[in-house]
Amino acid sequence: MLNLTQSGTATGTATGMATGPATLPAKSTPTPVKPPAVLVVEDDPSVFMLILKLLRHYGFTVIHASTGLEGLVMAQNLCPDIVVLDVELPGMSGLEICRQLKSDPKTRPLPVVFCSGQGFLAGEAFDLGAAAFLVKPLDVVHLPACLGKILFDRQQDTLNPGGII
Repeated sequence: MLNLTQSGTATGTATGMATGPATLPAKSTPTPVKPPAVLVVEDDPSVFMLILKLLRHYGFTVIHASTGLEGLVMAQNLCPDIVVLDVELPGMSGLEICRQLKSDPKTRPLPVVFCSGQGFLAGEAFDLGAAAFLVKPLDVVHLPACLGKILFDRQQDTLNPGGII
């Protein structure tokens, strides 16, 4: 028979168990979870502010670039968890940014999501390796759900490479 004392010590005997005091594992302090970092490359301030408020509401950390070249450099240097791109950007298109990110072994695994009013470019974006293509105007539920799903799937792939159950 086992008895548990107030201090967390178990005493007594049981079949197949050693006798004497046994200590329960110490309570561990949970490790804080880092919110996912999203690089948003968007040149329209009003669209960016909508995305910023929306993603912050759902717990994402948001990094902003307003030109194509700035977005490419930030994606390469900061290694965010996911990149959200507009197609039409000053200096370099979102499609070109995606092309360059997917051709670099360091940034190839980085998920890229397009948010654009040019839905007819979705096929080209997917051919370049985009994870998703959302058409503007954005649905306030769809964007965070899409990002969450992509990040969840990516985490599952990391935890279970090859999909072995």
